[in-house]
Amino acid sequence: MADTPNVAKHLRGPNAYYHVTWSPVVRAVRHDIIRVVPAVAGLFELFVLDTGRTLNPIRTSGAWYGGLRSTLRELADPQTCRDKRVRSFLARNKLYYRFSTCDSHEDMQDVLACIAAVRPRSVQEATPSGRYEGLFLRESAIGGMVRID
Repeated sequence: MADTPNVAKHLRGPNAYYHVTWSPVVRAVRHDIIRVVPAVAGLFELFVLDTGRTLNPIRTSGAWYGGLRSTLRELADPQTCRDKRVRSFLARNKLYYRFSTCDSHEDMQDVLACIAAVRPRSVQEATPSGRYEGLFLRESAIGGMVRID
């Protein structure tokens, strides 16, 4: 398992095999996001903690121009949110996130298309790049299982 959250790709014939190594899932706190999340392109997942202490994915997406740090901070911080309904949701719920860096927009498209096939509710945009006949995805996380305190 890799020590860095990133997206790796291996090509075999007309197929692409992606391996996404996710960061550990952590609570979305503005100051921690600024300190920990890199300001580079990549993928992220946002989760909400329900009353049964289960993490439910609410958004899986890519961050390109603004980078992971600014995108996650904007999505998870009630102080920067302009939409009153979203701000109210953020104030009432505990959000968690994980991320993986990826420097190719087309690779991000392919990975999001694979994730959408498994977790369609959390992926908003899922159009593959069209470069490969087959797309295959394996996911792992740094630190393995998640414990929510």
